[in-house]
Amino acid sequence: MSEKYVHISKASSLLGEDAYMLRAWEDEFEKFLTIKRDEKMARIYSPENIEMLRRIKNLKEAGLDKKTITLMLEAQQMVEKNPPQIKNKEETDEIKKSLAKIVEFIDSKEVENLLQLNLRIKKIEMGIKNTILETNKEHELLLKAQTERNQREFKKINEQLQELTVTSKTERKMYQEEIVNERQLVKEDIESRERKFLSFVREHQQKQDRFKHRKSGLRFIKNMIGFAK
Repeated sequence: MSEKYVHISKASSLLGEDAYMLRAWEDEFEKFLTIKRDEKMARIYSPENIEMLRRIKNLKEAGLDKKTITLMLEAQQMVEKNPPQIKNKEETDEIKKSLAKIVEFIDSKEVENLLQLNLRIKKIEMGIKNTILETNKEHELLLKAQTERNQREFKKINEQLQELTVTSKTERKMYQEEIVNERQLVKEDIESRERKFLSFVREHQQKQDRFKHRKSGLRFIKNMIGFAK
C-alpha cells in the first residue's frame, strides 16, 4: 500500500470521528467518495478522500441536511473541474479579494452565531418533538386506563344483570309454586264446601223422609180410630 493511503483507523483519528461514522458517510455520499481497498479488502483512504470527509464533517456540524450538502459538494466539484479563466492581474487580485472576503465571512463571528442559532433551533425542534411524543404517550396511557375502567364497569354491570336474571328466574319459580299452592288450597276448600253441602242435603232428605214416614203413621192411626168408631 502506498504511504499516501491510510486505513480506516488512521482516517478516523485524523478526522476525529468514529470508524462507523466514516462508513456511514461513505454510504450516504458515495457519489463523492470512492474508497479503495487493499489486498485484504480493507478500506484505504487517499488524501482526497480525507479532504472530502472533512468537508462533509464540517457541513454536517453546520446542521445542513443531506440534500443541501450534496448541492454544495457538487458546486465545489464543478468549480474545481472548471476553474474560472483569469485574463489579467487585476482579475486575479479581484478574485483573491473576493475569496478573502468569503473566507473572512465564513470565519466571522456572525457565521458562528448563525451556526449556534441553527443548533439552538434544532434543539428546540427536538424538544418540541419529544414533548409531542411524551404527550401522545401520556394520552395513550390515559386512554388505556380509561378503557380498562370501562371494561371493569361493563363487567360489573354484566354480573349484576346475570344476578338479576337468576333472581328473576328464582322469583318466577317461587311465584309459580305459590300459585299452584293457592290453587290447591282453593280446590280443597271448594271440595270441602261441596262435601258439607252434600252432607247437609242428605241430612235434610233424611229428615224429610222421616217426617213423611211419621206423618204417614199418624194418618194410619187416625184411620184406624175412625174405623173403630
